[in-house]
Amino acid sequence: MKWIITLLFPVLCLSFVSENKSVVATEFQLVLKKIKQQPSQDVADDLESINTHLQNHSPWSIKVLSKNAVYKIILSENVTRLHGFKINSVSYEKIQKKIRTNSSDYSDFSKWLISSILIDYKPYLKKDFIDKYQTIGFEDSQYSLSKEVRSKNKYFSKWLGIFLKTTPKEFENTINLTCLNIVKYMEKQSKILGFQKPFSVKNKTIIFAIDRILIPAKTSAPAPVTATPKPDSALKSIEINDYSPASKKIDQVLQKTEKGWKPK
Repeated sequence: MKWIITLLFPVLCLSFVSENKSVVATEFQLVLKKIKQQPSQDVADDLESINTHLQNHSPWSIKVLSKNAVYKIILSENVTRLHGFKINSVSYEKIQKKIRTNSSDYSDFSKWLISSILIDYKPYLKKDFIDKYQTIGFEDSQYSLSKEVRSKNKYFSKWLGIFLKTTPKEFENTINLTCLNIVKYMEKQSKILGFQKPFSVKNKTIIFAIDRILIPAKTSAPAPVTATPKPDSALKSIEINDYSPASKKIDQVLQKTEKGWKPK
């Protein structure tokens, strides 16, 4: 009875989609909370496709896939990159203050993302290490710590730089596109997993409950006019599939076909 109530409750919510929280990673729930603000038929199509391809797989594998989708896109360089930005103690404090004083202007996904990255950098604030790591040489005893910061910069400094240099509205526009990419990526990966031998499950898993009545109908719109970027612009767009080495490793794990994919 408890399970039936869990499945029926989302349908009653005033949202075009509700997720089965027992099988969807918390990070992906934040993604859905963001895109619920702008319902679309395309997103509904992707979510229904995920339902179709993963309904015979175990809740655990679905949760792992939804979590990996979030981190895959966050790590991959599929968003506007801010060149030359390096985190230091001053910018760290500015970012911390900005997210605290403008909390109501940012989505829960944005606050989770930036706060999590700040936590990752926090240990390097001790003794102002974050301000001097770039001057540490190979033979220095702290060289390994310096490499850690450089590695984090490679994947996370772009998010902090964009957050610091843009308005809340501009940042949320970027986050919205990122969340749509996460859903699209999970949909593609669900097809791969869907073709593999499913786990033995007694009942089909309902992941998303979708109400298309609450979604605006598709309308034809003129092609957007893309402005030519200025040469001295600090922001530069790069290709969506220009994935980082770290995100490619996630792909290698998810796309294994020997004896079917199993979460570790």
